[in-house]
Amino acid sequence: MIVQNEQRRLPAALASVAFCDEIVIVDGGSTDRTIELARVAGAKVIENRWPGFAAQRNVALDAAGGALRIFNPGSPTDRRRQPHGTLGVLNVADGALIEARIVEVT
Repeated sequence: MIVQNEQRRLPAALASVAFCDEIVIVDGGSTDRTIELARVAGAKVIENRWPGFAAQRNVALDAAGGALRIFNPGSPTDRRRQPHGTLGVLNVADGALIEARIVEVT
């Protein structure tokens, strides 16, 4: 997850992905309790000053260790590119991308 100053929404977001083996949080410079809440929940936290959406997403994807990586495919500031009810799923083996898909979630 890419976050910044999300202390109010983060607990629910973390609960929604509790089934995952690993949760990676990349924080762009929060000044609230976002980082603390993420760590208490057991997430791997990376503090990385905001370089832009695509670069921050790539930091998160690179930090994830699992073979399947789930992410939001669009920019949170550009709703046209962020279809409601979709997730990106990457299948990675030995550091190489095998498959990338956008899937609908109901």
